[in-house]
Amino acid sequence: METIPTLEPPSPPVRPWKISDLIAFGSFFVVTLIFLPAVLVLVARAFKPDLSVTNLSAETQILLQAALDIAWVGFIFFLVAVVHQKNIPETFRLQNTHRYRGTSLVALGAILAIAVFVVSSFFPPSSPPAIEKLAESSSSVALLVIFGVCFAPIIEEIIFRGFLFSVLSEFGGSRLAVPATAVLFALMHAPQLWPSRAGILLILAVGYVLSIVRERSNSLIPSFIVHTAYNGMLVGASAIGTLLQKGK
Repeated sequence: METIPTLEPPSPPVRPWKISDLIAFGSFFVVTLIFLPAVLVLVARAFKPDLSVTNLSAETQILLQAALDIAWVGFIFFLVAVVHQKNIPETFRLQNTHRYRGTSLVALGAILAIAVFVVSSFFPPSSPPAIEKLAESSSSVALLVIFGVCFAPIIEEIIFRGFLFSVLSEFGGSRLAVPATAVLFALMHAPQLWPSRAGILLILAVGYVLSIVRERSNSLIPSFIVHTAYNGMLVGASAIGTLLQKGK
């Protein structure tokens, strides 16, 4: 007796990336950047009537940035998993290709941080950058360390070397994806580093290195390790220095 072969259900079609995806993410990015802080402040005024976007505490500003990052990554996951029906780990290359040793990646991140410290010392800004002004108390310094070391690297790698790198690579390969993601990475950090022009150029160089690591390893894991090591040394040393200056 012959068995009747069962038909497998057809797999859902995988849509390629389009310019409209970049436009959608860019629009969502701008809208949330403008309106989410205002909405959260309106809600918070129920507890603190005199609160406004211009007089947020350092702790509130750090938590607000975390909320924005979560919203942006959530929208990216929606584009990948729902709109394009892609596998998130595969799309973001969340597998270690073992091209680079972990110790080498950590050392690279540390070297980048030391280079930024040394070069920045020769080009001091006219006034403290915005990110340094957030270190006004022990609690804000602790939040900066937690956010900068444990949270920001994976969020920023998903946005820049994950989503944006994948989309731009489909249009122009690594010749477009590497410099474009480095520039976008620097632009995102520019408000935090202003008025330090040297700091903005240095973060552009760091972004370029991270994008090269992502391209050569074909994985998000190595650039995440470098990014975490870089932030760990940079944020940790800055936090220690700030606390020592404040006598805490």
